[in-house]
Amino acid sequence: MIHKALEELFDTILFFIGVFGVLIFFLGYWKNAFQIRYAEEVLRDFLGKIAITGKVTKEDYEWLHRNLYEIDSKYELKMQWVSYQEQPVYSLFRKEELTEYFYGRNSVKLPLLEEYHLPLLQSPEEELQMQMETNESVLAAVEKDYLPLPDENSELEIYAVRPLQEVYVNEKLITVCKVISSNAVYYTEAKDVVASEPGETELEVMVEGEVYKVPVQVICHPRTIQCENNHTITNEKDIIEMRKQTGTIVCPYCRVLPQEIFCETPEVTIKTGEELTGKKLRVRVVYKDGSTGYITPEAEEWQDNYDKEFCGEQMVTIRYRNAETQVAVTSQNDTCSQCGKECNDRCREDYFEYPYCLECLSQMYIFTGRVQIQENLIAGKELLSVLDTEQEVLFSRDDFVVLELKTGRSRTILQKKIAIDGRKGNGQ
Repeated sequence: MIHKALEELFDTILFFIGVFGVLIFFLGYWKNAFQIRYAEEVLRDFLGKIAITGKVTKEDYEWLHRNLYEIDSKYELKMQWVSYQEQPVYSLFRKEELTEYFYGRNSVKLPLLEEYHLPLLQSPEEELQMQMETNESVLAAVEKDYLPLPDENSELEIYAVRPLQEVYVNEKLITVCKVISSNAVYYTEAKDVVASEPGETELEVMVEGEVYKVPVQVICHPRTIQCENNHTITNEKDIIEMRKQTGTIVCPYCRVLPQEIFCETPEVTIKTGEELTGKKLRVRVVYKDGSTGYITPEAEEWQDNYDKEFCGEQMVTIRYRNAETQVAVTSQNDTCSQCGKECNDRCREDYFEYPYCLECLSQMYIFTGRVQIQENLIAGKELLSVLDTEQEVLFSRDDFVVLELKTGRSRTILQKKIAIDGRKGNGQ
């Protein structure tokens, strides 16, 4: 009996030991898993703060270590900073390659020359008026004059106050007439008349119920005329007067429109980048009325298609009020900054970028136009050293921060891309 009781007691003790062992194992496992998840949340909070500020301070790093130590003092933490930079690629080029490259870029860029539109140089023809008087002004003037009364037996006489009138086509005539009767002298207005052609016309005057015809001589001028170059111009008074004196029509358009223009200098040599000026070039203008003059690039209506960036000889078109001529312009760069040879094989922009001759350039490393991405990694003691000396580390946008947390056989790796440029303090 005793032996059997001891066996049952031993089995019961073994059972409880097994149960407690399993419980202790699972409690330890659950505790470790909870600590890892908690540590991961701390790491994520740390990385999230770095991503939106673009920097990590020594105080932030110490905060992270304190929190991890409180979770498990055996945790080992490593932090890495990964950045990517574009690095230009440089190489040596043969002289033939450089010649082909510069030749392809040194071309004349021709701007469009605008059409010249002649402005209105005269008053509109409907505003023309030859008569400086009106019926009212004539009446006001003649009524001041003393007129003697006629004899009683004199017959009725009617005269036009302005028997000779000079007007434009369709302009009203002055119709004031002087009436002399046996018992009175007075003035009256005839019916309105407009002139349509030169010669004699008649005024109709109503006197004592009867209509009388009064002759008037009219010199009638057209409102517009054409010059010998077929410009339709307004026939203003000064043009009429000049035509009476000289027999010619003075056209305001012929006075400003060029018949031809030409350069007195067949070729111009200039430094690339310089503008054409009157010191280098002037153009003789022969106008349609036969007069002559000179213009320079400073003139308001001067146009040309000179390309100051091109190096070499170019035929430049000059336009002035739709008349054109050409001149050969040779532009030159400065010499090689190293050996003094000519550098006239490239445009001005390329010369400023590479102020050397092809011989010298073929011995220099030149940017190929390509870039390569270079990865920079700062980790461990180097990163901590920066924190100790600078108190903070500033990241660039799109950099990566990697955290590695290790304890025993467990290892957790988290990373975050930086969204803010810490050097600028914004998201640009």
